[in-house]
Amino acid sequence: MVGVLAAVAAVLVMAGLNKLARPGPAAADLRSARVPLASKATVRLAAALEATVGVWVIVDGGSRSAAALAVVYLALAAAAQRVRSAAPGSGCGCFGSDAAPVTGIHVSVNLVASAVGVTGALWPPGTLIDAVRADPLIGGALVVVAVVLSGLCRTLLTTRAARRAMVSPR
Repeated sequence: MVGVLAAVAAVLVMAGLNKLARPGPAAADLRSARVPLASKATVRLAAALEATVGVWVIVDGGSRSAAALAVVYLALAAAAQRVRSAAPGSGCGCFGSDAAPVTGIHVSVNLVASAVGVTGALWPPGTLIDAVRADPLIGGALVVVAVVLSGLCRTLLTTRAARRAMVSPR
């Protein structure tokens, strides 16, 4: 569980930092979905919160940080669903670009990440540092799992080809 929780937290950190640097795409997508108060300043504020919660989960691994992660991902799922419904074909701007439109997969990834946060809140796994200290081999493997999963999530949320591969048979 610690590897999966760290992975979804890392995705929050990556997305938050990217939106802090490039809030324009997310603000435009939210405006196209007629989300009130959609602006670069609002996106930057939300992005700072995302990144902060992600870092908090990574360094804390406790119930409160995992619960905060669950709430953030639930809000992101709601925002993605709003964009998907109100402005079909629009991107999410999640990582500072509109590389791919918001789809049901995007909403689902956010909901699964929220469920990971709920699970971590109920059964706090600790941190990757705790896991490495307890058993360097297993802890190291969990670090690899976290890195790979976070990279896969980012790829799934930002590339059209990855989404098509997930939903259409060859």
